[in-house]
Amino acid sequence: MLFHLHKNGLALSSVGDRDLEKMILKVAEHTFFDFLDHKLQRKIRAESPYEREVAAIAVWLQYHSRSGITRGETEISYRELERILRKFKIYLEEPNDNKIQVAKYEDHPATLLRKAYRKRIHICTIPYPGSKAPVPLRHMKFLRQKCRLTDADGVDSRSFYNDEAMLSHYINRYHDILLRLANK
Repeated sequence: MLFHLHKNGLALSSVGDRDLEKMILKVAEHTFFDFLDHKLQRKIRAESPYEREVAAIAVWLQYHSRSGITRGETEISYRELERILRKFKIYLEEPNDNKIQVAKYEDHPATLLRKAYRKRIHICTIPYPGSKAPVPLRHMKFLRQKCRLTDADGVDSRSFYNDEAMLSHYINRYHDILLRLANK
């Protein structure tokens, strides 16, 4: 379902992990119509229980999805950029000579022969005139490409600049929920 939403230029909006898990369980149990709140139930005009379930899913998706993948860059300050990148576990570090490094960290678990450690991965270096200065749009585009945070990577502009969920992130993020559901 998430893949089809993405292919059709849609994304889930305002849906938490638990809500999505409940929704999936109710669909599997064929009791999704009863899960909907009464306002949404009134919108459904179906005779057979199967048609009612499909209509209930359609109504729920209309209510919980947003249309349009937003593309393009927005001018923001370096301070705001740093806040946004932290959501994706990417950091601006070591400002020096009007430049700043962009890095991320990988945690490696302990093994029999090695202690757990954290590895710093340098992504790129970008111009840095100060935290209050605006980031030029060409640098934003370059940075998002290097960090793999473009719409092709599943992060449209609305998801990047706002706190909305990433598109392909749902599939990775809900991996645990899907495994739990498989065992029910």
